[in-house]
Amino acid sequence: MGDIFDGFLGDIFDGFLGDIFDGFLGDIFESFLGDIFESFLGDIFESFLGDIFESFLDEGPPELEAPHRHQAASLMTRVTPRGRKRSVIDAC
Repeated sequence: MGDIFDGFLGDIFDGFLGDIFDGFLGDIFESFLGDIFESFLGDIFESFLGDIFESFLDEGPPELEAPHRHQAASLMTRVTPRGRKRSVIDAC
């Protein structure tokens, strides 16, 4: 029985079904799903992340204002690209 499964059925699964999965279904997954991921997700990442990086590169890093620069550790205000101010501690 082991020889039947190893020989005959093994050849069927390895040859015929392997060709189906490798050829037909491989083409479906490669073309259809590849197009979905390339176009839909590519557009999302390109537009969303592209806007973030583009705005950061255009505006540069956030500006730092140091009202108490003479202190060893001072409280600084960081201005974000959208104009919001956040307090951070600067260890000078």
